[in-house]
Amino acid sequence: FGISCPSATACFAVGSATVSGTTRRTLLRWTGTSWALVNAPVPSGTLSSVLDAVGCASATACLAVGFAQSATTTQRLVLRWNGSTWTIATTPLPTNTTASYLYGVSCASASACVAVGDAEIGGTSRPLALRWNGTAWTANLTPQPTGATYGDLYGVSCATATACTAVGYATVAGTNRRQVLRWNGTTWTIVATPLPDGTTVSVLNGVDCPSTTACVAVGSATVGGTERRLVLRGNGTTWSTSTTPLPTGTTTSRLNAVSCTSASSCWVVGSAVVSGVRKRLVIRWNGTAWSLITAPIPATATSTEFFGVSCTSATACWAVGRAEITGASHQYVVRFT
Repeated sequence: FGISCPSATACFAVGSATVSGTTRRTLLRWTGTSWALVNAPVPSGTLSSVLDAVGCASATACLAVGFAQSATTTQRLVLRWNGSTWTIATTPLPTNTTASYLYGVSCASASACVAVGDAEIGGTSRPLALRWNGTAWTANLTPQPTGATYGDLYGVSCATATACTAVGYATVAGTNRRQVLRWNGTTWTIVATPLPDGTTVSVLNGVDCPSTTACVAVGSATVGGTERRLVLRGNGTTWSTSTTPLPTGTTTSRLNAVSCTSASSCWVVGSAVVSGVRKRLVIRWNGTAWSLITAPIPATATSTEFFGVSCTSATACWAVGRAEITGASHQYVVRFT
């Protein structure tokens, strides 16, 4: 589901694997020459677990987040990497939380990280942000639009310790609407963002901000009953929609993640349904225009999709996701050079 590469020779990728009918977190490490499975601890009593995202400030400082299910509840899972081992981080939760999930994480430095997801309180889901300041964690329920009955955050990016952008959605009047939040070092605030004309449903899945004046957020918008990829670009003051190319014959599309090494270099990944088949989708921004990038697939794959991407330069990226082969879902990793 996620990947973070602090350098060309150091990457961690996270997700899940089904073993003997049980879902278990998966953690992989790239050392510059090969990928290897890494032991990822979970709380005592865990029955199933998933890692959704990973963020690294350096090769020796990473956080991986997700959730772990016990016999009685499902709660957020935060793991810390110190360069040699992964350990479970103890994190607070808002009062009266009955269940919690984390889907995104970003570290501006080893002592400034934010993880986002949701907390279930009083029978509804509230958008949740956990912050690490190098010494302690704090938990915040972030604001929602007036009338929101449900909310979730899927992605976050911190350009600095006092400039973070989180994205997801809020349910208002029974309809999911994209949500963008900004952290200024003190408070979270809702940021106004545009949508394509005719949008009825919208969700943002990922965001990356290479600086305080450059952000790209991605997801999907349903227009005329059809799900279409959604790209929003922010310049530090305002946001605008961005038109991106699609493969010929695309009927529906969605974007899941973005990685920007600068304001003029971003890679976006997701999937598009073409001729009834879901296929991986990669789109690249060079500072002037968006272009489609062709990614190789396993010879026998019938369906593919990317969920995460991490770039160490304008021409060096990893994308991760899944490929359906003979009825089973397999880890799918592609390297762009």
